[in-house]
Amino acid sequence: MIYLYSKEKKEVKITINKVDIIIQSYPEYMNGWTVNTLDGCYNILDVESDKKLSALYYDTLLLEIPRNFITHGYNVERDDILEFLDSKLKTLGLNHYERNQFIVNWVKVLMENDYTHIYFETDQEVISRITTGIEVVPKPDKLYQIRLLFEPCDRDDTYTEQKLDMLDRSGFTVIDINANTVDIKGIH
Repeated sequence: MIYLYSKEKKEVKITINKVDIIIQSYPEYMNGWTVNTLDGCYNILDVESDKKLSALYYDTLLLEIPRNFITHGYNVERDDILEFLDSKLKTLGLNHYERNQFIVNWVKVLMENDYTHIYFETDQEVISRITTGIEVVPKPDKLYQIRLLFEPCDRDDTYTEQKLDMLDRSGFTVIDINANTVDIKGIH
């Protein structure tokens, strides 16, 4: 999900660097999205479809596993997933609406296992390598990409807890948050 926040109305062009790994998108991703920022909950107007949206959606393949994924993150029990996600996404600085949308989209798959290893990748260079980067014109004051990576794990698995930093939402801000399942034997 890509969220755009601007106090001024502006036309924005968003492109995804590796279009060949896109699984789904809404509105349909052709050669990028051209949108106008608006006020209110539905703060994006897609120029192509003339639809008011709260976010742009795309899902991609995972191309590689980041090095820190193996040793860092959290071991979360199924019954704790909802509270965990709300708490950590709030720590990252996501607002209520963004947290709700992310949880609604991912809770079912995250609760399929008794225990789940969850890791938040927030380094934009790493995200650009393991999935895709995005380009935004005009350049935003703040661009954040967050990927929640997860895999089933055992109750006794331990990981070094991550330090999560809160987003600075000053100025024209773009937040791109998504998730990918990780299979150490294969990536998907």
